[in-house]
Amino acid sequence: MIKKLKIALIFILTVICCVCSASCTTQRSGDFTSADLTDSESYKLTPCEDVSDGELADAADKLRERLKHLGLKDNQYKISVAGREITAELPKDLCSETALSYLFSQSELTFRAYDNTTLLTNGSIKHAKAGEDQDGNPIVVLEFTAESQKTFASLTEKVASYEDCRLYIYLGDFLLSKPYVFGKIDSLNYHIVNIGTAQDAKIIATVIECGPLPIELKMI
Repeated sequence: MIKKLKIALIFILTVICCVCSASCTTQRSGDFTSADLTDSESYKLTPCEDVSDGELADAADKLRERLKHLGLKDNQYKISVAGREITAELPKDLCSETALSYLFSQSELTFRAYDNTTLLTNGSIKHAKAGEDQDGNPIVVLEFTAESQKTFASLTEKVASYEDCRLYIYLGDFLLSKPYVFGKIDSLNYHIVNIGTAQDAKIIATVIECGPLPIELKMI
């Protein structure tokens, strides 16, 4: 009898561990596909300057595009426009301060030199996706267009000659990374590293892939 109880207890503990492990894996991977609005947060956004109704509607559409690219279905979020405000209702899994700061910001990707000179922008990126490096750390993988690959090679060769030979990578006003550049980087792909969690990587890649908002918004 005792032996049977031990076996049953071991089985229960194994099931609990598997469920917890799956939950942790989902959180690490930044998977929002199981989220829903039964546990949600609502945010109101307004333009930072005077804009047309069309521009406000375009901003709402871009927010929807970003959320769909993250894997959310229509019943997992709600974006609506009323007057001069956009209301965003999102699952709590997506409502960390970092996630919202990326999702709601205009968020144009820029590569800059030490003197804040812009070298490349979002328009030079063909695709962006979240990934992992060889040690399993979250990264964002950028794919350049053929033309911007050549431009990036030339620019990184120039940056490597500066006393401050770092490349400053911004998403809007947020400094994502500032890697040292020691020579020309002539590659179709470039990895942004040291960017936080897998969730952060997925959101950053999504914002870059979908492109910047047409207007700047602020939470009220």
